[in-house]
Amino acid sequence: MDEEFDYVEDEFEDEEDEPENDKYGTYTFGTDPEIFMVNEGKLIPAFEVLEKHPEWRQGNHQTYKAFWDGFQAELNFRHGVNCLAYAGDDIRDGLIYLRKKLREKYPNGKLTIQNTFSIKEYLGKVEPGYLELGCAPSKNAYGDKPINPYMAKKIDQRWAGGHLIFGSDDKILKPHEIAKKFDLLLGIWAVGVAASIDNPNRRMFYGRAGEFRDKVLPAVTEYHQSVYTFEYRTLSNFWMCHPAISQLVFEFGRYIMNHLNDKKMLWVEPVATDDMVKEIINKCDVIEARKFVEKHKIFYLNMFTRMFYDKPWIGRKAVELSLNGVEFLVKNPLDVEGNWELDWAGYQGHSDHDYARFSGFATNGHLKSFDCQLNKEKV
Repeated sequence: MDEEFDYVEDEFEDEEDEPENDKYGTYTFGTDPEIFMVNEGKLIPAFEVLEKHPEWRQGNHQTYKAFWDGFQAELNFRHGVNCLAYAGDDIRDGLIYLRKKLREKYPNGKLTIQNTFSIKEYLGKVEPGYLELGCAPSKNAYGDKPINPYMAKKIDQRWAGGHLIFGSDDKILKPHEIAKKFDLLLGIWAVGVAASIDNPNRRMFYGRAGEFRDKVLPAVTEYHQSVYTFEYRTLSNFWMCHPAISQLVFEFGRYIMNHLNDKKMLWVEPVATDDMVKEIINKCDVIEARKFVEKHKIFYLNMFTRMFYDKPWIGRKAVELSLNGVEFLVKNPLDVEGNWELDWAGYQGHSDHDYARFSGFATNGHLKSFDCQLNKEKV
């Protein structure tokens, strides 16, 4: 490791100098990830095995729905959570349920992290409702026009997203600026990480730079007040390749939200024009993304180190993920079922297993705790 890449200490003398929201966020976190299903390499439309409007299911920590959104399956979680480990547990529970429903009809069916599929063979052959895009157009921080949902019947591809949703009791101001901040810091970094997973064709239609939504969610019970939300909609579902990568991306997003107005915490923040950011993200330009991260690696290293409680070796791994791709840490990122240990009945939650947390995974690799390993069995 060259000297330039060494950890640069920040300027805080003691804990009293640290910003109020340094490590423990005030935003709840949620997500509504999409994923495709295949059988012997062939796309299985989610509408073949799932309902459109199912009942809420009880997950590990919150209720969720698993339904078809056109050709892809989607998980929708009812409430945001404060603990990111809980979010990971619920996603794993949802993936197990999706695979169960798939295998009721296709015993050899699998979930796949491939996020772009051709649907040419289905155009003009399935009911129009199956071809519709299941959500309203995104807003765009750069003023780019959204894709018209009604154009979907003519588009011969479908894509899976991995949106990040942050909730607050207080109104979230300047969402356009927040979306640009996410693009600059997380979006470009993610292009390098997902080099072997993301397909540039996807961003011709979906998940372009600057895509977001902001809205107010109504109270669902008398004990829950309305929540203001910001949803970053640029990322694909690449982070579902492994629970530790999911946790890292969630932590990254929450960190940005907690330090939006905290200039002291961002050190020398990267600078780029809007056009440069859009070019890198919309074209999935891995070369330029990695040049950007390389140029600003001291910033990224400091940020990730602070994010993971002043452990620079973990910060380095997070930077290297973008410079080398997710394979730098995840042996087989396409094995989403194996990486999430969907067959492991001894699983006891993110917080109990190093492989499911980025800090533990970056340090020890995909190792499960000894006590739980003794109880491992097939579901």
